[in-house]
Amino acid sequence: MRMFVMSLAGLLASFSAMASDHGDELSYTERMALYADWSTFFLLIVALVALIRFWNK
Repeated sequence: MRMFVMSLAGLLASFSAMASDHGDELSYTERMALYADWSTFFLLIVALVALIRFWNK
């Protein structure tokens, strides 16, 4: 489980770095919308993994 959390943290860091690479091309609201999209995606993945782990017990 620790490796899963660490890999999710690494993916989130890489996506946030990728989003910040746009520099001045994105406005503040566009950048926040991009972060919200990715955080929702990762929350869905975490919920799916938790559901699978609960189902297999």
